[in-house]
Amino acid sequence: MASHRLHHTELVTGAETVRWFGAMQAQDQNMCRWAASIRAHEHHTAAQQAIDNGQIIRIHVLRPTWHLVHVDDVRHFLRLTAPRIRTPLMTWARKMGVDARALLQYNKQIAQLLQANGPMSRTELVEGLGARNKALGEYGASILLMNAELDEVICNAPMQNKETAYTLMDSRVPATQQLAVADALHVLAVRYFTSHGPATLADFTWWSGLSVADARKAFQSVLHIFDRIEVAGVTYLYKGAYAPETIQAVRLLPSFDEYIISYKDRSAAIDACWQPLAITRNAIFKPVLIAGGRVVAIWSRTVKKDTTTIQLSFFEQPQKHWIDLLPLAAAQYALSPADEIVCKW
Repeated sequence: MASHRLHHTELVTGAETVRWFGAMQAQDQNMCRWAASIRAHEHHTAAQQAIDNGQIIRIHVLRPTWHLVHVDDVRHFLRLTAPRIRTPLMTWARKMGVDARALLQYNKQIAQLLQANGPMSRTELVEGLGARNKALGEYGASILLMNAELDEVICNAPMQNKETAYTLMDSRVPATQQLAVADALHVLAVRYFTSHGPATLADFTWWSGLSVADARKAFQSVLHIFDRIEVAGVTYLYKGAYAPETIQAVRLLPSFDEYIISYKDRSAAIDACWQPLAITRNAIFKPVLIAGGRVVAIWSRTVKKDTTTIQLSFFEQPQKHWIDLLPLAAAQYALSPADEIVCKW
């Protein structure tokens, strides 16, 4: 919890949180702002503003899924991980009859559309690509857009009518000198083990999406700057010693939160018997409640007028101090500080 800045935090903004982590999974476009804001002294609306104005970029990086990345890191990390992401992407593209040359042509067409029109919603951009793309369907459109991200052509723009939108990457992400591969690997490993430790090489390999060889190189490059502990023959890296919490704090975490998703072995945070309740077979990571560092419930959120309702499903009988601390934890998820908070279970 200390590494994840859930125990104590000196982070002020959501952008600082994202930089601390290196990258934060952001599959749920609505909830990802809370992943950043609950770890900083900032309201979730400010974190969303940082995503909208380009301090935080929401893009496909690391594994082939959405992440939040600090604007200063986007190009460095993309150049490191894009080749690995592109391998399955090209397999999917070929099955639909789209080769590397065709993807370059789509990149050019996408750039022309954005140059002519400015930021466009996903629907507008796909429609602008014309009849040839329509034959590929929604799945095909996702591949074209992801490829354009990997090639540093596009990135997120402010949402339009609650829909993902895109703009030219050059319009909001400064050009940067490319880091040597060894340097980029080192930076990514430093960020991961600082923000996620104690963690293992297997955890880092899973999180980063790197090849086993590259992950091992990155791991070896940071061994000298981290503390380590051996458990059952496995090396865990972490940074610094932390005092235990004086109370069993509770925290409501959003879906796909780093606290759960960023480890290959998640048993430190959630008992194996409860994992199917929090993680579905198709890899949907539900919002969870942690108490004393352990996952004890899943939850959902409903907003009506001036009331935010948090509905919890506990895995076992909740302890009294969890219930007592729930309103404070839930208050972070209100749309407005003036909203009434209702917790149900």
